[in-house]
Amino acid sequence: MKSLKLASWLAWIVVLALAWSVSAAEVEGETCDAGQAKIKMPPKTRRALLTSNGLSHDAIRAEFVRLVRLRQPDLDKARVVYVPDAIVAEGTPFTNDLVDEFRRSLGPLGISEVSAIELASSSREEVEASLAQADVVYVECGNTFYLHYHMAQKGVKSILDPLLDGGLVYVGSSAGSIVAGMTAEIALWKGWDDPTVVPKLPDYAGLAVLGAKSFFPHYSSQYKGLVESKRSSVSHEVLTLTDSQCFASDEVSGERLVG
Repeated sequence: MKSLKLASWLAWIVVLALAWSVSAAEVEGETCDAGQAKIKMPPKTRRALLTSNGLSHDAIRAEFVRLVRLRQPDLDKARVVYVPDAIVAEGTPFTNDLVDEFRRSLGPLGISEVSAIELASSSREEVEASLAQADVVYVECGNTFYLHYHMAQKGVKSILDPLLDGGLVYVGSSAGSIVAGMTAEIALWKGWDDPTVVPKLPDYAGLAVLGAKSFFPHYSSQYKGLVESKRSSVSHEVLTLTDSQCFASDEVSGERLVG
């Protein structure tokens, strides 16, 4: 009789364990709508710094350095990959001078190992190889739709997802912050960027770097009414960023607005 009771208890333990594992798998594999696309949510806190104007303020630079050190404690060994497509779309040529200028901007922070990859002129294999060796990917400002299109064409989300889960730091400036969200549709709200520079895609699904959040950079009081009227058009949180703010995320301090 005791053996039967023991077997019964063991059976219940197995059932409960299976139920817990299924529940955990559902949380880690949670999906969310981004327009017509279904996007899988990241299973854990990722490292990201989303800005309106890049590393333009002391507080933002301090957050950047802190995040980089989580990945690579020796800053002079930190490898940064620069993605300039958005600014190239607005007429800035992709040249060594552009990359050198970006490298010089990181010099005072102790970082000098910078390479660049232009998505538009590179193969998927080249993009994958470039990002795989990065500690930080820095996605520049400019035309959001041009950037989003070439990210979609090269399958950047599927390349980045495992790298981000492995500790890669994502840094976005303006357009780079918008595409990091659930949807790049946010770029339509102000109408600053021309969507006709590239063929129209079926949807504006973003990278969902931080899960079910999208980002509205260059926010000020003049856009308060616009944002409030548009928020209901998306099914997830939209965070606003002024030109002096950043949204930072990491496994140590969690997610927070700085500035």
